Amino acid sequence: GYRFQHLSNGSIKQPNQGINFNQIRFTCHF
Repeated sequence: GYRFQHLSNGSIKQPNQGINFNQIRFTCHF
């Protein structure tokens, strides 16, 4: 659930950049 929490934190600060960064990391991790 680490990625999930990260997305929540980003949404509070910057939903646009947060989602983008999360997606990039998700692909890299995959």
